[in-house]
Amino acid sequence: MAHDDDFQRRAGEEGRQAHAIAGQILRGCGFDRLRPNERLDDLGLTVNYIAEDKKSRDWYFDVSGAFTSSRAGLIRTDTMWKTLGRANVLHQAGVDRLVLMTTNLPKRGSGGHKALSAAAETFFDAVEMLTAEGKARLRLYADAPVDHPLPGLRRASRLYDGVTSRELGTEFEVTVPVAEVQSMLPARASLDVTVMPFRLKVFLPSKAADGSTLPKRRRDASGERIRRLLADFAGGSTLIPGIGTWVDPVGGEMFENVMLIEAYAQQPFPENLLRSVVGS
Repeated sequence: MAHDDDFQRRAGEEGRQAHAIAGQILRGCGFDRLRPNERLDDLGLTVNYIAEDKKSRDWYFDVSGAFTSSRAGLIRTDTMWKTLGRANVLHQAGVDRLVLMTTNLPKRGSGGHKALSAAAETFFDAVEMLTAEGKARLRLYADAPVDHPLPGLRRASRLYDGVTSRELGTEFEVTVPVAEVQSMLPARASLDVTVMPFRLKVFLPSKAADGSTLPKRRRDASGERIRRLLADFAGGSTLIPGIGTWVDPVGGEMFENVMLIEAYAQQPFPENLLRSVVGS
């Protein structure tokens, strides 16, 4: 009996620790007016946290897990089913922004993951509270730019209209319309396009005409001079390493390392610049 009492005590302490950390994370991610341990008498349950996003909408958070157990959080079968039971009650009561915050989500493909996916319509999202991905999801929800959960337990094609998906082994590559998710990238008032109709490409070989290898120091110095010449005139340049081929009458096709130095300009490249490039 003493052992059982000690286990229950430690489990309670670990649960309270996870609950406190969840509150800190919610505040750090931008949620306001946190109400911990909110009792909903008409539903017969207590919600770990209710908090407001930037639009003053209420979000509900169910916290589970501990940080000292190898089978913590929603990995535990009993915790999983208790959590889904509460989620179903809240869903039936009309709560549509419930997030399951846990120390550990079940691995993809496991029985627990399948159960979460099957019940995903009864809650908004499930996140691992200490992971970078989990915090990023919470920050996005707190900022309130979207009304749909991010893809995860539910495929993007079920959440957004006009989404294409393509199976790649066991993963999915999805394209979500920007208008639907309202990209978090800063908006630009206008887009200025500058036309650069003149292009100059310089191929810097690694071998001389007789097939001998050019000294690396000499080649690097030539490349740097050409880069500066193009940058001074055009405002910048691009360096691309590659493999070049040429046909030797005796040896057949030969390969060598090359460096492509390329620049675009609004005006034609002057003849004196071209001579300097060739002389490099």
